[in-house]
Order: sequence, then structure tokens, then C-alpha cells
Amino acid sequence: MPPPSPDDHRGHHRRGAHTAEGPTPAPTPTEAALRRALLESRNRWRDAALLAADVVIEADAEGVLTFLAPESVLGHVADHLIGEPSVSLCDLPDPWRLPTGQAVRDLRAWGRRADGTPACLLLAAAALHDAAGQVIGLRATARDVTAEETVAADAARALRRLEARDHVAARAGAIVDPRGRVQAWLEGLRDCLGLAAAAVVDLGEARDVPVTAHLAGTLPDELLALAAAMPPGASRYLQPVGAGPLALLALNGRDDRRPVLLALRAPGARDWDDDDRHMLEGIADRMRPTLAAEWRAHALEREAGTDPLTGLLNRRAFMEGLERRLARATRADRPIGALIFLDLDNFKPVNDQRGHAAGDAALRLVAALVRDGLRPSDHVGRLGGDEFAAWLEGADDDVAAMRAQVLLGIAARELRDIGVPGKPLTMSIGIAMVATHAAEDAAAILSRADAAMYAAKRRGRACWEVALAPALDPASDSAPDPAVDGRDAGHWEAGRFGRGNPER
Repeated sequence: MPPPSPDDHRGHHRRGAHTAEGPTPAPTPTEAALRRALLESRNRWRDAALLAADVVIEADAEGVLTFLAPESVLGHVADHLIGEPSVSLCDLPDPWRLPTGQAVRDLRAWGRRADGTPACLLLAAAALHDAAGQVIGLRATARDVTAEETVAADAARALRRLEARDHVAARAGAIVDPRGRVQAWLEGLRDCLGLAAAAVVDLGEARDVPVTAHLAGTLPDELLALAAAMPPGASRYLQPVGAGPLALLALNGRDDRRPVLLALRAPGARDWDDDDRHMLEGIADRMRPTLAAEWRAHALEREAGTDPLTGLLNRRAFMEGLERRLARATRADRPIGALIFLDLDNFKPVNDQRGHAAGDAALRLVAALVRDGLRPSDHVGRLGGDEFAAWLEGADDDVAAMRAQVLLGIAARELRDIGVPGKPLTMSIGIAMVATHAAEDAAAILSRADAAMYAAKRRGRACWEVALAPALDPASDSAPDPAVDGRDAGHWEAGRFGRGNPER
């Protein structure tokens, strides 16, 4: 290739300086003809190069730009870059490392446009040598392949996201149980994105109480309120005060659940980028059918454990739930609570004289009264016939007595017109207190409450009695000690809080 010419005004190059003796003398006709021939050759080379490339570049051995074409290169004015280091345009290869006598193709050089955005040039470059074979610079043609590289990078990121999502999906897909599968989704998401916590939060049937249905990691309770405020179909990426980056994606499940996928990073962690958002949205899409399957299974389980007449838990579901609550409280080593056993007085005459429809209506009313007279968190069920039970978690003696008295008062007001003449419909209540150290199962506790309830009936009905928690032998920590307790372990005690009668 011909060398750059100082008279070439169609490309941009570094000009020579005047000599110390003064201006260069005018060329002879032969020199002028030779210069014109060189200039014509140079321009033809330039034009041919620009037909095949977007940019033509020359730099000296020190990496200083000596020639650029066309007039605007990546938004830069070419003339302004002549004499500047090549890094001001892009990272050119080291000419000393290029092979002698041949061009190297498909080299990628990243630089920046005049507006500061990144650009990628695909180079074909060759080293320039002087007559002695010494490297004096390089010459390159380049195509702007930024758009192609962006597409390729996006495709590569999409592939990585797909592979990561498929990896998480494979872990979850190996689990048959829907609840375990949701948990596997969350654990995979946590591990893949480096989260402090991943959770599915829903408002439950109450619609105003956030519930963490599934959790992988540690989640501050105060963030649940943010999930509860999510409108259907929304996605939000937040930075709560005192917490790390938070992502909330509504999962658009059943209207009575309104689930939200929550992802939390540790304080000081990086914010969500586009790849993270795509990953979260992809996982959310894959979780929706699994959550739907879980809710269907839960609905079937609940239907199987629900008393069809009153809507309360049936005996089996109540006892299973009681066992779980006892085990949880025992592990936490906290005060356990009280079991209330409730039986209606004079219910049989209602059935016999007014018919079973009236009896069923009375049972539905009693179920509603029991729910209204207890805390929303209390575990309530119908054990069969006219027997009901409620577990008051964490309740002490005073709370249990107060709740029993409230139920008696409600029954005195609301049931007085339900019974038959001379035999009013009332309720007798037995209470079994359960201490932290108790070694009883649910059946044993229910038996104590049942005994206390029959004691209330013997005392005249429409009152309550309490069976205190059995005392333990200090040496064994497992058996009642009559010498310490002063009574049999299953003994019920009347008047422990005073006589329990309805409010009149």
C-alpha cells in the first residue's frame, strides 16, 4: 500500500513541519508529477478501502493516530483525533505482535463514540515496516459491528438465563408434592441470584393479613406490608430503608389469595439489572401453575377436614392440628395454652321436638357464636354431635377462664329462645390447662378437658370447670407426683378461678 501523502485532503493525517532553514522549496515538474501520481493512488486506495469498511485507520509504532477516514469516525471529527493516542478512539492491536507480511482479520476492538456510548469495531490489521524491515506502525480497516455484538450479547445473556432457569426448573420438577416444588423454586432462585431471601407471600383468606406461605432464607417481617400493598399484575423493584434491593412480583393467583413473589438481597448488595428481572419474571411464570396445584390440593385437604354442617374443622383435622401446635410450642419451650371442650345442654329435646332441621340450625348458630367469642388465631373444631373444642395457644389460667366466661355469656343471650320449654339450650365447658413441661399428647389433653366438662354438667350445667396441668416429678420430669401436685394428674378442679357461671 502507498504511504500517506501530506497533500491528501480527503483523508486526515498528521502534517509535516517546516525545516529549520525555512519553507520547503517548490517541487520540480518531475516531483510534482510523482506527487500527483502518489496522491491519485492514495485516494484510490482510500476509496476502495471505504467501500469494504466503515473506517480506515493508521497509527505509528507508538500508537499515535496518523490517518483516519472518513471525516467522521464513530461521531468523532477525524481531524481532531490525528496526533492523539489510538485509545482515544479504540484499543488497537500492538503492531509489534502482528505477523510480518500478512493481515490479521476478525479482531474486535472496543472503544467509545463521541457521545460516550460503547462501540465495537471488527478489524483487519497489518503491521507497517520501513525499508529495513522495522515496525513503524499499523494500518487497519474496520467495520462497526456494535449492533451485531449487542444482539449476540443479548442472545448469550438470554441463553444463560434460560440455562439457569432450566437448572432451577429441573430441581423443582423432580419433586412431586406441589408444596415441596414451590419451596424448590424458591431455594433455586435464592441460590441462582445470591438472595438473602425468596418467598411467596399471600394475603390469605382474610385479605388484610400478609402470610409467608413459603420462605427460603431470612425475611424481616416489616417487608410483608409492602407485599400486601401490591396490586394484581404489578411488579416493583424497591430499595427499602435498612434493607437490600427488594423485588415484588404479583403472581395473579386465586382472588382470595393474591400471592406475591418476593426476592430480597442483603443490604449493600447490587441493584437489580435486566438479567435479574428477566430471571425473576421467568421463574414467576413457571411457579404460577405449581401454586395453583398446591392450592387445589390444599382445598381438597381442607374440604376433607371440614365439618360440612358448621364449616369448622372436623374431629380428625382438629386433632391433627392440635398435635402440630403442641409439638411447635414444646420445641419453642414457651407456655403452651389451654384446651376448651364445649358440650350443649338440652340439645336432644331440640332435635326430638323441633326436628333435625332446627337442631342443625342450632349447631350452626353455636359454631358462629364460638368463633365470635374466641380469638381469630384460636384453633376451633366440631368434634361430633353437639361437642365443640378450641385450642387457645399461649393462654394462661386467666385468659382461659375469661374466654370460657365470654362463651357462657354469649350462649345465655343468644340461645335462650332456641331450646324447648323448661329445658333451655345452654353449654357446659371443660378447660384443660397445658404447661410447657407437659408430656401429654392431644388425646390425653382432650380427655382431661372432657372430664372437666362432665364435672360442669354435674354441678348444674351452664358453667365451666378447669382441669389443671398435671404436675411432674422433679426427678423424672415425666410423671405426675401426687406429693407435689396434691391430686391425681388427670384430676379436674372446680372453682380454681371462682365458680364459672353465665352472665345473668
